[in-house]
Amino acid sequence: MAGHAARGGRGRYPPRRQRGASRTAVGRPASMELSEQDRQTLERLEEGLWRAETRFDRAWMERILASGFFEFGRSGRVYSREDTLGIPARPIDATLEDCNVRPLSPDVAQVTYTSVETYREEEQVANRSSLWSRTEDGWHLLFHQATPVQA
Repeated sequence: MAGHAARGGRGRYPPRRQRGASRTAVGRPASMELSEQDRQTLERLEEGLWRAETRFDRAWMERILASGFFEFGRSGRVYSREDTLGIPARPIDATLEDCNVRPLSPDVAQVTYTSVETYREEEQVANRSSLWSRTEDGWHLLFHQATPVQA
């Protein structure tokens, strides 16, 4: 390439990355694997969103929810971080099934599962997806979406 050669370089510009390889900020190849500890941590955090003692603990939720968090609720409503923090406490009767944790980058993971919740004597089933980001002070929930499953 004439432009690249004029700058004194050789070969392809920009250099081609190996297919499927991601890079960290300093240019080293980054693993797309999460440790078993990270997987367990993310599962515990997700489960904590379904336990009344943590879900309605404002300090815990403020630590977990990223500053720009939002959710597409099962009803179709969009919830902001403040909406989520302001939900009144109530008993939670739910089970989580088929939980999967997938790394999307070295510091971002998706957690998917099916929730089965009994609310007002009605069973509500939803497919759920959460995006988590790891920072210096731990994992934070960026986004959550619930899609109702028709019976």
